[in-house]
Amino acid sequence: MTLLGTEFFLPTIDMQETVKFYAKVLGFETTMESDEHTIIIHPGSTSKLHLVAPDAEYNDQREAPQIRLKVSSVEEIRSAVEASFAAWIHPSVIKRGGGFEDTPWGTTEYACQDPKSGVCLQFYQYK
Repeated sequence: MTLLGTEFFLPTIDMQETVKFYAKVLGFETTMESDEHTIIIHPGSTSKLHLVAPDAEYNDQREAPQIRLKVSSVEEIRSAVEASFAAWIHPSVIKRGGGFEDTPWGTTEYACQDPKSGVCLQFYQYK
């Protein structure tokens, strides 16, 4: 398995202010924007951030960021997680009976979650 890139999902309660900070202070540029989800990238690098508005029940003491990792093989990730880290299998994977999720945007995805920190790791590859 080869790691091909990462993306971070960060909750924000003030989308405009957060986007302004990343643009003015760090030089990020907006590639997709809505009230609920904005994607920003840093020119000249593969750094991509997804800024997301939290749900109404958001609790900053229990919500953790999600990290998306572009990989060459989600099958290798699933095999490794299921073989050695069964406690890390993400609840959404268990709920749908295991396996992968094929998305409308052309990726195959698999998720796991650190049971101690709650950080979700979303692995994906393009079909």
